[in-house]
Amino acid sequence: MTFIDIKVILLGDVSVGKTSIFIRFFDSKWNRQYHQNTIGFVFKNISMEANGRNWNMGVWDTAGSERFEALTTMYYRNTTCAILCFDPSVSKSWDRVQFWHSELKKHIDCKIYICATKKDLLDLGEITYAVDMALVTKFADEIGAVYFHVSSKSGENVDKLFKKIVDDCANDPEYIKELSQRICQNNEIVTYSELREKISDKYIRSDTCCSIL
Repeated sequence: MTFIDIKVILLGDVSVGKTSIFIRFFDSKWNRQYHQNTIGFVFKNISMEANGRNWNMGVWDTAGSERFEALTTMYYRNTTCAILCFDPSVSKSWDRVQFWHSELKKHIDCKIYICATKKDLLDLGEITYAVDMALVTKFADEIGAVYFHVSSKSGENVDKLFKKIVDDCANDPEYIKELSQRICQNNEIVTYSELREKISDKYIRSDTCCSIL
């Protein structure tokens, strides 16, 4: 059973591009025809080096639809970092970022990364800003979050986002202490079979490689 050093969840409204970020990072590709909304979650893990050691980072791509909000809160357990995604051309998606931040505060204390998507389309003028980005950076500063603007199509800043997450964790003494305690207690692992006991199979993508929650 794989032990996850760094648990990351992708949160945000439907169609903001969470899955595109997920695919770009893990598979180094962008699928123009990919329009399937995530139902439940998709999980993958990767080993990354930082501060002289390898870290096993697990990333959960969660459903953005409001009807899955209660299900999504199941994945908060032991979350290390949350990436709150929004589409700058859709103002409602920014409102949802603020909603997810407030929800996270109710359940856990984790590192927050605010991620604007579709940078390539905005740079080319194919879509236009509906969100005041000065307010975005101000909000990020106020809550102590790190802000990124990415393009899943070109890959711009996607790898930098996840590298920043690993580096931040690897250089955080408090997190290292907490991780050491969890490893000793070994109380954070939930098996795939246990997950199936909690939610219906229809919420778990058949192609996921999930072994822990």
